[in-house]
Amino acid sequence: MEYSNDLIIEADKSDLINILTDAYLVAGITGHLALLKVYDSEIKNFAPPGIAKKPVNEFLASLIIQDEKGNVKSLLGRWRGPEIFPNSISYEGISNDNKVSLKIMFNLTNLSSGIKVSIHSEFNIKLGFFERMFARYGNFASHIVKCHLIPYFSNVRSRIKQGISLTKLDSKEVDIEDAIRVLRSLPKITGIILIKNQAFSFKGYINNGQLSNMIYSDKEKSYKDSEALGKLITEKGNVKLEIYELPIPDLLRNVS
Repeated sequence: MEYSNDLIIEADKSDLINILTDAYLVAGITGHLALLKVYDSEIKNFAPPGIAKKPVNEFLASLIIQDEKGNVKSLLGRWRGPEIFPNSISYEGISNDNKVSLKIMFNLTNLSSGIKVSIHSEFNIKLGFFERMFARYGNFASHIVKCHLIPYFSNVRSRIKQGISLTKLDSKEVDIEDAIRVLRSLPKITGIILIKNQAFSFKGYINNGQLSNMIYSDKEKSYKDSEALGKLITEKGNVKLEIYELPIPDLLRNVS
């Protein structure tokens, strides 16, 4: 079983790499992996992280699932990673009986609208008893990505410590025509407007009611300024509209 999906994250690449190279954090995000011990190259055996003298990127791990009756089951094995390459990070593991294997890869690409994170998962299982254990998940490779990794990274920006805290002034579901009308009468603030749905996102900088630095992004391409606005007005349907204000007084107080 294999599954791949992409998402664009508005965050610094270094922040994402810090998350993706934390083996314990990535295991937790999957919702199905627990790292029990780390391999100690000095004693040539697994040991608890607190007492390992020369830990390496290999772990005694438990793959945790629920069967069709809701009973929790676990499989012991080895989990390795992160393996770090230019613009990519990967993990892989196999059960002690060699019947179940899982691999997860992250590829990072710089875009004008942020960082594109391409997630690829591979899950293999030998036919028989263990296959029935995973039946409730359907495509388990897809389950790991769609039900665990994507939801986490879709909101990862809020989990990364930001230097500036924005104040949300408005957030509502509106028709695209109503959203465009809002653009014509923006509040006289310093802040950001965001208009988005599952197909695209539009954002711009608000300065005393005037809009600038506009960016429109869809799954294929990004557009700036007048082109971004032109793409927005061709959209149809409902969108999420959000307006944020930059706390200028707070920023000034923090400047030494």
